[in-house]
Amino acid sequence: MMKLYEIYGEKTLMGKKFAYDGEKSLFSVGSLDFNSREFQVSLEDDPGRGPRRINVVREEYADDEDGRAAQRRRAGGRDFRVQIEFAAKVNMKAIDLVLKGERDDTAQDALRVLDIVLREHAARRYSVDLFHCLNLSTTTLIKPLPVLLFIQEHCKKEVRNFRDADWQKAKRVLKGLQVETYSGRKEKILGFSPQACDVTSFAKKMKNAAGDVVESVDITVADYFIKERNLTLKYTNLPCLDVGRASKPVYLPIELCKLVEGQRYKRNLNGIQRKNHIDQARQGPDERRKIVQDAMDVNDYNSDELVTEFNVQIDKKMARVQGRVLEPPSLTFGNKEEKPMNGRWNFNSKKMKVAVTIDKWAVANFGRVPVDALATQLRAVCAQKGMTLSQAVIVNENRNMSNRSAEDRVADMLYQQLKVHQPQFVLAILPEKSSELYAPFKKICETVIGIVTQCIVPPRNVKDQYLTNVALKINLKWGGYNTVLTQEEKRLLPKVSAVPTVIFGLDVSHGSPGDANSPSIAAAVASMNWPFMSQYAPRVRAQAPKTEMIEGLYEEIDGKPGGMVMELLKEFYSTCQGSIKDRKPQQIIIYRDGVSESQFEQVIEKELIAFKKACRALEPNQDYNPGITLVVVQKRHHTRFFPAKGGGNVKPGTVVDTDVCHPRDNDFFLMSHNGLIGTTRPTHYHVLYDEIGFTPDELQHLTHCLCYSYARCTTAVSVAAPAYYAHLAAQHCRNFVDSDSSGSESSSMTARAGRVHRLPALKPQLNKKMFYA
Repeated sequence: MMKLYEIYGEKTLMGKKFAYDGEKSLFSVGSLDFNSREFQVSLEDDPGRGPRRINVVREEYADDEDGRAAQRRRAGGRDFRVQIEFAAKVNMKAIDLVLKGERDDTAQDALRVLDIVLREHAARRYSVDLFHCLNLSTTTLIKPLPVLLFIQEHCKKEVRNFRDADWQKAKRVLKGLQVETYSGRKEKILGFSPQACDVTSFAKKMKNAAGDVVESVDITVADYFIKERNLTLKYTNLPCLDVGRASKPVYLPIELCKLVEGQRYKRNLNGIQRKNHIDQARQGPDERRKIVQDAMDVNDYNSDELVTEFNVQIDKKMARVQGRVLEPPSLTFGNKEEKPMNGRWNFNSKKMKVAVTIDKWAVANFGRVPVDALATQLRAVCAQKGMTLSQAVIVNENRNMSNRSAEDRVADMLYQQLKVHQPQFVLAILPEKSSELYAPFKKICETVIGIVTQCIVPPRNVKDQYLTNVALKINLKWGGYNTVLTQEEKRLLPKVSAVPTVIFGLDVSHGSPGDANSPSIAAAVASMNWPFMSQYAPRVRAQAPKTEMIEGLYEEIDGKPGGMVMELLKEFYSTCQGSIKDRKPQQIIIYRDGVSESQFEQVIEKELIAFKKACRALEPNQDYNPGITLVVVQKRHHTRFFPAKGGGNVKPGTVVDTDVCHPRDNDFFLMSHNGLIGTTRPTHYHVLYDEIGFTPDELQHLTHCLCYSYARCTTAVSVAAPAYYAHLAAQHCRNFVDSDSSGSESSSMTARAGRVHRLPALKPQLNKKMFYA
């Protein structure tokens, strides 16, 4: 488009600057003097790229017709036809109407125009109140290493020790990446050859002096490169890289390929990778503030011709907004009450509010060190916190299984060694973080056996603080309460404590960006045992890949109503005490995570309506219609707040509901947690629907309290606990479809041609357990 403007801008396009979104939309100030016109644009090759090169091995696999077609594509010019057609006028005055509190459905289009204008100048986003949102982002890049070295580093072992599972793991991380070959050509990886380089062969076409093909001779890939290319190969026993197509493979020796620099890693990071990314990318608030301000000064938006053309001016100083700090809620333990300080508390000399008793439990040791002392120490720590654990059964992995696949090792442990003991709970000792044993272990325990488990990788020096955190998770999963909100126990929470109220959390986990076939996992969790709000029963469903709207909230199967909402409402009813009136929820609060502003209308039309249908289906003759409040939770944004005076992060409990919020709709930013590392990211809450009738202060107070009810740790978290638990449930149940521990690098349950298989069913005894936490 830059070339088009260079050729036609002054005359044909009347000298008007335009903003292009990179796809199909182009915006100008005022109309052009035509409604439709086609332009011819020719781009010259970058002289720095050098001559085009043709891979000889690729030619050997192609027949004459395909080979000539490929050469024509490589040698052809870079001529383009650009069609510009009038589409619509965007009324920029709509922004002014929205700022005055009026509704105008075209305001989003006007904001999109301004967004594109600033993105042309390296900006990211405009908010509703016309504050330019400038922030620093990071991404993960693939190391530009030789492929052989890269896969050894990824699999954490020498290539000579690779098993089939390791080659599958290497294929998942390499598929779709570009490599530079020995000749300097760039190719995209499809996978590996089925056999080794010195066995894999192809038909080499022999030509006479006239250049005509006279015969074909079979030759291995290794012999071809050694004899025909005079190259030295050290690893002829390894498979080749496949850089062709599924129907026409092209094989290259691994050792002759290097990963191209600057490629984004688009798959999900495992726990260790995520920690390393955060460590590298984190910036303190003072440092980030300076970087953003410097970027604003360097960009100098107000001098840009395109920005000026659209009559936009930007203040270089950060906007000052009003906020306030909410009081932290008091927490009740088993033996005392305490108000957290700076969003944190501890369990020193404290007992769990409701501690569980486990009569039979076992330790499944997949590690290489004795764990008898660890089991004894954990039992003692649990006793200090109020839990009762019997003597553990220690089962060490059969050493003959150490070189078997992860699935075989888990099956031997669960079906052969542990089965005779019939434990109620299993503590699994894994050899390393992100172990390949994790996913099959969880899948079998939760969908086949029906048992609660906890996996750990203990440090060398195990301290009581570490085991206390393990004990908190075990107690939570088994149905206990580590702490409760004092207002929750005394029934003082606004609206929620007055009548039976169930709180839902909703989220969807998608496959990694590079995996188009992995189904999305939708999760719904709901509070149990009203008036308490610390135990959340889960339901999960698989749905079409990359589908954000949850489809299984209400469904009819063979004419019978069902779905996650109905199931969870029945679970709520069964766990509450008292009369029918005290057990049937009269209010439903929903915290929906993971949707953007453009999807708000779909949430109302699909998911909210699904809740309404589920309620009506429960009691069709009594018109059961509880009040519903729907709140969307957003973390993926670039808004940051800094104290106006002093440095550091804002205080935990800071809420902002003016200035940068919508002038008419109900939304607010809440920083509930204490940002000790990096810059605190606020959570943006949008109240889409409110039949219960919360005041802004009441809903902000409730949301803030829920951030202190997350039971897996001793700190306030950044999002309301129901949304957090839904996220955990969706991520956890991806183990049921993914074949390795990375979370979603691949899927053994694919979704093709619109067909999505159901998730393996949870065993009934886990339906009310927080096994996912």
